[in-house]
Amino acid sequence: PHILNVERTNSDHAIFGLQGLEILAGKFQLFLWGIEYQSSFESMLAAIFFALFGASFQTLQLVPLLGFVGCLAITFIALRREVSDSLAFVLCLPLLFATQPFIQINVVPYRQWSLFFALLPLALSRKTSAAWFFCGLLPFFSLYVDFFTILFLVPLAIFYWQCRPEKPKALLTGVAVGGALLALSRLFAHKGAPLAFAPKTFLTNIPLFFKTCMPVMAGVPFPTTAGGSVTPSSGLEWIGIFAFLLLVLFILSGWRVFRHPLTCFGSALCANALLGFWGSSMASDVNSVRYLPPIIYAAPFALMGFAIHWRKTTTVALVAMSFIFGTLSWRQARPYTDGWRIVQDPGDWVKTAQELKTWLRTNDIQGGYSSYWRETKV
Repeated sequence: PHILNVERTNSDHAIFGLQGLEILAGKFQLFLWGIEYQSSFESMLAAIFFALFGASFQTLQLVPLLGFVGCLAITFIALRREVSDSLAFVLCLPLLFATQPFIQINVVPYRQWSLFFALLPLALSRKTSAAWFFCGLLPFFSLYVDFFTILFLVPLAIFYWQCRPEKPKALLTGVAVGGALLALSRLFAHKGAPLAFAPKTFLTNIPLFFKTCMPVMAGVPFPTTAGGSVTPSSGLEWIGIFAFLLLVLFILSGWRVFRHPLTCFGSALCANALLGFWGSSMASDVNSVRYLPPIIYAAPFALMGFAIHWRKTTTVALVAMSFIFGTLSWRQARPYTDGWRIVQDPGDWVKTAQELKTWLRTNDIQGGYSSYWRETKV
C-alpha cells in the first residue's frame, strides 16, 4: 500500500531526493541537510538512481527498498551457513510479515543502509584477513551513515568474541581504520549526534513503551495524533500484543537455548534496543516507535536455536505469528487500505500538493525556514 502511494510523502522523506538533485548538480555535502547524525550516503544513492532512471518519487523509493532487500539477503546468507535453506527462510518470516512500524522504516528513505552495513559482517566468510578487516571497519562506516546503529556495536563485539577471530590483528586494524575515518568525518560536522543516555528517563520511557509504542509495534493502529492514546479494540489486537511480548521474551532468551555467535548477537541486539529506548532522551511519543525495529531484525538470529531443537514447533509458531502480524499490519496501513483493497491517494493529497507547488512557483518562492513540525506538514 505505501509503495503504491509513494507520492504521498513529506519533507522527512523528500529531503533525500532534493539533496540527491543537488549532488547531481555538483553540490556535494558529507551529511544530510541539517541532520548531522546522518550522512548523505542515501542521497548519493538517490542521485545515482536519478541519473539512471530520472528523478521521481518512484525512483527515490528504490533506495530504501534495495537497502531492505540487502538486509534480508544478509540475514538469509548468515543463517543458511548454520541451518537448511528452508529453515533459514522460516526464520526470516518475521522480517517479511511485520507490523507497520517495521515496514515503514523499509519503505521511506532513511536508516536501511546503515542497518545493511551493520549487519553485513554477519554474512562475511571470516576466513581471510580481508574479511576480518571489513568486520572491524563496517560497524564504523554504518555509524557514519546513521548513528542509529550504535545499538549494534555491543552485539557485534559479543558476536566477534564468540567467533574467536583467527585473524585478530586484521580485525583490530579494521577497527582502528574505521574509528579514525569516523572521527575524521565528525570534524566536518557542525553539531554532535543526539546520543544522550540517562537512566532517569526509564521512569517515563518504560510506561511510554508498554502503554503506547509496544502496542503499536504489536499491530494496534496508530493514534490520530502523536499524543493520542493507544487502545486495543479487538481480540486480534490483544492476541498481537501477547504474541509480540512472547516473541520478545523468546528473542531475549535465545542465547541460553543455543550458545552460538548468531544467537548471542540476536539476543544482545534486542536487549540493546529495549535499553536504548528506555534510556533515550529522544523517545517522547508514539512516533518513537521508529527506534524499535532492531527487535525484529534480531529475531531470525536469536530464534535459530529454537528452530534447530524444535523445528516443527518453531515453524508453526513463526507461520502463525506471521499471519497475525501480517493481518494487523494491513489494518494499520489505513487509509491506504480498505478491507483487502489498496486505496491509492486517499484524500486527494497529490492534487493538493500540486496546487501548493503551483502557488509557490507563481509567487516566486524558492525556499524558506520554519519550525520542524510546520516544515514537515508543508
